[in-house]
Amino acid sequence: MPIPENYLKAPHFSCSRLSKFLNCSLQWAFQYHYRIEREHTPLSLVFGGAFHTAATWIAVKKKDGRRIDAAEAEDFFSERFLEECRGSENLTFGDCDENGCDTMGRSMVACLMENWPQDEIVIDAGVPFRVMLTDYRGLPVSDKVLIGEFDLIIRLPDGATAIIDWKTAARKWPADKASKDFQATCYLYAGWREMKMDPEQTLFRYDVITKTAKPAVTRYPTMRKHDHFQRMLKLVGAVENAIKAESFLPNESSFFCGDCVYAAACREWHRTQSRTISVGDCSDARKMKAAA
Repeated sequence: MPIPENYLKAPHFSCSRLSKFLNCSLQWAFQYHYRIEREHTPLSLVFGGAFHTAATWIAVKKKDGRRIDAAEAEDFFSERFLEECRGSENLTFGDCDENGCDTMGRSMVACLMENWPQDEIVIDAGVPFRVMLTDYRGLPVSDKVLIGEFDLIIRLPDGATAIIDWKTAARKWPADKASKDFQATCYLYAGWREMKMDPEQTLFRYDVITKTAKPAVTRYPTMRKHDHFQRMLKLVGAVENAIKAESFLPNESSFFCGDCVYAAACREWHRTQSRTISVGDCSDARKMKAAA
C-alpha cells in the first residue's frame, strides 16, 4: 500500500531525502526547502515507479496464493507505465522512447517472475513504516520521524526474516555496494524499531533487475549492526544542523547532474542572494522567493 498521506504531511525524513541531501544538498534544498517546481520529469522516475508497482502486484498475488502468468504481469506493467507517462508533465526520454521502455519493462517483469525464488514465503508487500529517530540512550536526534516503505518482507527457507528492496539498474552492482548502501541501514533500523526485528539476525537484500536487452536478476544480501545505526543517527543530526544553517552546496561532480531536474536553478545559484532563487533560461527568466 502507498505511504499514508498523514505520514507524508507531517515533518519527516526518508531514506531518499537523506541520501539526496548527502549526495547534493543544493538539489535537496531546491526540492524540499525552496520548493521550486522541477524543470522536467525524467522517464527513469516514471519507469521505476511503474516497475515497483508491478513487482508489488506480483508479490501480493503470491501472498494470497493466486496463480498468475508472465503475460498478465507484463500487461499490468504496461498499463501502469503508459498511464504514468500520459499523466506526467515535461517528460524527458533520454536514450529510450516510450515504446522502447515499455518493451524493456515487460521483459524485466517477466525476468523477475521467472527468477522468483519458489522456496521463499511472502509475508507482506508494500509495507509503510514510520519510526522515531532515537539514539542508544533513547534520546531523539531529530523532531522528524523516518518514513518509508518495505518493498517486500519474506521468510527464508531457514525460517529467518528478510527485507527485500527491488532496484532497476543499467548494469549489475559492484560486489561491495550493498554493504555500503545507506538504504539498508535505514530500513533495518526501521525494521528493528517498528517490527522488533533483530538487526543482527535480519537480512536485507537488494534484488537488482538490469535494464538491458536481456534482463537479469542479481541478489545482493547484506546485514547491519547497531553501530551502523549510531553512525546513521549521527549523520541525521549533522543534516539537521546543516538545514537549520541553510548550508546548501552543489556537488559539482555528482553522478546525477546529467539528468537533474533543477539544472537551470543550479546554474544560477552563485548569482543569487542567499534566499532568492533564479530559475529559467534567457527566454523565460523569473525569480522565485524561497519559502520560509
